[in-house]
Amino acid sequence: MKWKGPLDKQYLPKSGVVRITVQKNKTVTLHEPKEGNNLFVKLILKESARVLYVTGSIQTLYLHVTLCDKAHFEQNFSSQNSEHRKQVFILDGKKSQVQVSGSYALTQDKSYFEVVQLHTQSYASSSIAIKTVLDGTAQFEYRGTIKIEQQSHQTQAHQENKNLVVSDQAQALSIPILEALTSDVQCGHGSAVSYINKDHLFYLASRGIEQTVAKKMIINGFLSL
Repeated sequence: MKWKGPLDKQYLPKSGVVRITVQKNKTVTLHEPKEGNNLFVKLILKESARVLYVTGSIQTLYLHVTLCDKAHFEQNFSSQNSEHRKQVFILDGKKSQVQVSGSYALTQDKSYFEVVQLHTQSYASSSIAIKTVLDGTAQFEYRGTIKIEQQSHQTQAHQENKNLVVSDQAQALSIPILEALTSDVQCGHGSAVSYINKDHLFYLASRGIEQTVAKKMIINGFLSL
């Protein structure tokens, strides 16, 4: 369905297909619902349009965003919900920008996060940074793709996925992919899976800090970096 009503601050439906066009120079805040499943959101950001995207709780979501010249998309989130999420960004305009920063703190079930950054024009920039803390039986899979087309000169594209595995049963899989068809770019990607260092726990214990509190300190430090 097409979105109706004023576009300044809107809440997306719990499911279905939504197509939204943000017109030139408009600024919009879009909120995902607090619960939902099988939601497909297609956004088109016209010239100099800005979207602040507020993440909710969706079991399965597909987000497709196309950005025209000087359009800007921003998303920051912190979640404790298991979900399957795919987000595709097509930077089809010069000087368009995408900035996504998120973290998960999971204790059970399997979560999946896939992101695609496709640059088709020059002078655009995109940055994706996802962190996870995995405890209990949680499983997390990350797949990130950066693709820079040949004509996309002076592009900046980065992605990063860091995972901290807290329990023996938790698992993390991170797969970054980078394809740059031109050399006149600044690109980078990285992924890491780490575990709580027992030496750090011993050090904190020697200072009279209980193990549960020490773990929380290490986790908070990981998320704040």
